[in-house]
Amino acid sequence: MGRLRLRLEQLLILKDGKIEKASTSLALKDRKEISALVRYLLEMHGAGSLQPWFNTDLRSQLEKDAGQTRGSLFSRSTYGHSKIVVEMMGVGYVEPWQHTADSTHFYASAALH
Repeated sequence: MGRLRLRLEQLLILKDGKIEKASTSLALKDRKEISALVRYLLEMHGAGSLQPWFNTDLRSQLEKDAGQTRGSLFSRSTYGHSKIVVEMMGVGYVEPWQHTADSTHFYASAALH
């Protein structure tokens, strides 16, 4: 939590304990770091860990934007949540597999023996 807080404060996204959307585009390195930290916090600690920084009720926003309801089979899933939260910060989300700013595909190879 401290690492994300420090990074957001340095980038002037977290001011006086509240998120203020980024007004400029951030470098890929910064977006990737923020995306990874938010993804980790949501998966390990849930949306409540970031709630104090937002005026909006994160759980309600995530349910609405992710198309999930409390009673759904996947209601405990955090899939897609980190993208929503990062974009609520005004930061472009970066998937873990992205290595360039415009990555839309990834490649893999496998050796079969």
